[in-house]
Amino acid sequence: MLLNRTARPDMTAEDVEMWRTLVANRSGLFFTDSRLYFLGQRLWERMRQHGLASYTDYYRYVMLDRNGEQEWTALLQGLVNNETRFFRHEPSFTAMRDRVLPQLWQQKQAQDGLNLWSVGCSSGQEVYSLAMLLLETAVFSPHHIHITGSDISESKLTQAKNGRYRHFEIRSLPEAYRRKYMREYQQGHDQLFEVRSPLRQITEFRYLNLQAPDDYTTTQYDVVFCQNVLVYFSNETRLKILQRLCEQITPGGYLFLAPTDVVSLRLPGMRPVYFPDALVYQRVAHTATEN
Repeated sequence: MLLNRTARPDMTAEDVEMWRTLVANRSGLFFTDSRLYFLGQRLWERMRQHGLASYTDYYRYVMLDRNGEQEWTALLQGLVNNETRFFRHEPSFTAMRDRVLPQLWQQKQAQDGLNLWSVGCSSGQEVYSLAMLLLETAVFSPHHIHITGSDISESKLTQAKNGRYRHFEIRSLPEAYRRKYMREYQQGHDQLFEVRSPLRQITEFRYLNLQAPDDYTTTQYDVVFCQNVLVYFSNETRLKILQRLCEQITPGGYLFLAPTDVVSLRLPGMRPVYFPDALVYQRVAHTATEN
């Protein structure tokens, strides 16, 4: 059915089930009833691009058309919540600076490297925030620091790799950090800021679909940040993801979650660590007695 109106059509129960299933199976994202309006809006935006007025016709386009894979990628970019900012959850960074880094220093000694992972890093602000924090505290030598950011959005990963941001995207970045770690320049009428070399040298970015086991690496991390990500998955998928993340944390390493993501969570091999207003777990050194 070709588009002949501008108002978004209502989604039937069949439409909802059809699209919920496809999105969940391909990406792991789960849309609760409270977020169905958002799902419908994103579908409608793509439908209008192709002149389609039926959710079923658009589904067939994604599934059967020769450009279906490309269209799915474009749709996914709109479905992923990419809201982020520098030092977004301040209590987590405070705990990282004041408690976690000194403890990791004692555990690892000066000669050992520090490996961090930002899960669902979007356009890179969390990765670069961690990089600035580590360089500022100077607990570990830059030569011993490596931070990986992963995301399912190719377009956001491209921005993260480029490390270029508009003025409103760095609004939460302290002025001293902006001057030290950002290069300001003008591009046409736009005022842009680009991360400097010291940040680039200790960071990298890669694609990861949290729902796809083959996308995971065997790398072990000392710190994993997974904040404002799990809330978009079903409970079952959330637990599977957490299990995979925990398996990649070194003994004594830390998992940072957002307080809004999960509460009262019990993870095998992990123990909660209590920092003010932060949700943090630590991998226990010995797991032989775990069930």
